[in-house]
Amino acid sequence: RVFITLTKTNPKCVESDRTECSYAAEVKTYQLGAGNVTIENNVGIADIINVSGVTEGAIIKIYKYAAGGVAIATTKVAAGKTEAKLSVPQLGVGAGRVFVTLTNPRCSESNRTECSYTAEAKTNQLGAGNVTIENNVGIADTIYISGDIIEGTIIKVYKDATGGSAIATTTVAAGKTEAKLSIPQLGVGAGRVFITLTKTNPRCLESDRTECSYSAEVVTN
Repeated sequence: RVFITLTKTNPKCVESDRTECSYAAEVKTYQLGAGNVTIENNVGIADIINVSGVTEGAIIKIYKYAAGGVAIATTKVAAGKTEAKLSVPQLGVGAGRVFVTLTNPRCSESNRTECSYTAEAKTNQLGAGNVTIENNVGIADTIYISGDIIEGTIIKVYKDATGGSAIATTTVAAGKTEAKLSIPQLGVGAGRVFITLTKTNPRCLESDRTECSYSAEVVTN
């Protein structure tokens, strides 16, 4: 509430008594429904948040937290539109959540709506049965990969179960579902390597490593 007075100046008069006047609270924007938000947690490119069921001129903000903090992305709904798209460089590799608000013209910001997103997609692990290893004598060793792989998939071979750099890499050719990798020397004796797949269409994270054993080089009797 406020209090208002009048003071006439022609003729001059003293100030009037105060009149009490009430006013309503600022209009608050309605809270967005979580069903109006779709989140794409992409691999290797910016993540996308699509918001629908909004009105032109509304300001959309994305926060990391349920309260406090600054917006990590903001956009304004374009004229004639009822949806908007926001881009975030990286939400996170794992699953998580963000909080979304609306601010309609001449209204205060809405309450935050919690919106969950899934982890970045990970390539399925290769089956050991899809790998054949030839431990050759005097020439490069060969690893054949077949089965559930598609063109554009990146195949990497490692010496160790974790860490280290790949000792061989190839990409599955267009129209193919198999690939061959050549390694100068795996070793004279029996051993093992670890193989991963990384799909590129759609983009996915590298798979877990698959342990693949190979036999020793053949010794002449």
